[in-house]
Amino acid sequence: MIINPILAKEFRSRMRTWRAPVTLGAYVLLLGLIGFAYFRIFSSSLLYGGYLNPQVGLQIFYVLGVFQLILVAFVTPSLTSGLISGERERQTLDLLLCTRLSASSIVLGKLLSAVSYVLLLIVAAVPVYSLVFLFGGVSPRELLMTLLIYVVTALTYAAIGLFSSALFRRTQISTLVTYAIIFSLVFGTLMVAGLQMAVSVAKPRPGPYGGPQLPAIVGLNPLVALLSVMPQSNSFYIPFFPISILGGGYGAPQSAVSAWVLYVIASGVLVILMVLASIHLVKPVRTMSLKRLLTWRQWFKRRGRSSAAQAGGEPAGGHGT
Repeated sequence: MIINPILAKEFRSRMRTWRAPVTLGAYVLLLGLIGFAYFRIFSSSLLYGGYLNPQVGLQIFYVLGVFQLILVAFVTPSLTSGLISGERERQTLDLLLCTRLSASSIVLGKLLSAVSYVLLLIVAAVPVYSLVFLFGGVSPRELLMTLLIYVVTALTYAAIGLFSSALFRRTQISTLVTYAIIFSLVFGTLMVAGLQMAVSVAKPRPGPYGGPQLPAIVGLNPLVALLSVMPQSNSFYIPFFPISILGGGYGAPQSAVSAWVLYVIASGVLVILMVLASIHLVKPVRTMSLKRLLTWRQWFKRRGRSSAAQAGGEPAGGHGT
C-alpha cells in the first residue's frame, strides 16, 4: 500500500516529539478527572432504592459528551491552522511544490495527518466512558453516534483551519480567523437561532415526531447535533428548506430532517469546498511546457514566412529568385 509521502512524514515528525504523548495524556486525564469529579460530587444520589441510579450514568454521559466536543472543536484548529502558512514562513513551500507531488496530494496529506491525530485523541478517550456503562442507561449505538459527531466535527474544523492556513501567509492570522469561524459556528448559530425564534410572531410548533422544531441555521451547530443523538432526549428536527433569519413563522414543514443528519450533510459539503479551495490556493502557477513552447514557436515562424511571401508576391513557402 502506497502511503502519501506528506502523510508519512507528518506521522513520523508528529509522533516522535514529546508534545504528542503529553497532549494525549493530558486530554485523557482531563476527561477522566471530569468524570471522576462528577461521580464524587453526586455520590449521595448513586443509590436509588438500594440499586445504582441509571440517571447518574446519563448525566455523566452528557457532561463528558459536551466537554469532549468542545475540546475537539478547539484542539483541531491548533493542528491545522499552521500547516500551509508554516511552510511559507519556513520558506519550504516552494521546495515542496518543486517535487513530483501534486497540490492535492500535499493538501490531503496535511489534512489527513491532523485528522488522524484528533481521531487518536477520540479513540483514546473511549475507555473513560466505561464509567457510564457501569451505571447503564446508554447503549453502544448511542456511543457510536456520539463518536460519529466527534469525527465529523474534527474533519470539518480541520478543513477550515487548512483553508485559512492556505489563504493567509501568517500563522497567527490564520489561527485567529479559524477560531473566529469556529466560534461563529458553535455559539453564533445559537445566538442567531435564538434571535430568530424571539422575534418570530408565530409560536414555534413541534416537529413531526414531537421534538422541538428549530431554525435551519442550527444545522451547522455541533452541539445541537450532539444533543439530538443523546439518549432519552427529545429529537431535534429542522425544516428541510431553510427560512429567513429574522422573519417568517415556523409552520410545520412538509418534510423535516433530524439535526445530526443535516449536520453531517452540511459538514460534508463544507469539507469538500474547503479542500478544493485549499488545493486551488496551494497550486502553483502553471507554466507552458518546453515542448508546447517549441510547437508554438515553429507555428509563428511558418506564419511569418507565409505572410512575408505573400507580401513579396511569392507563393507561400517559396523562395524569391
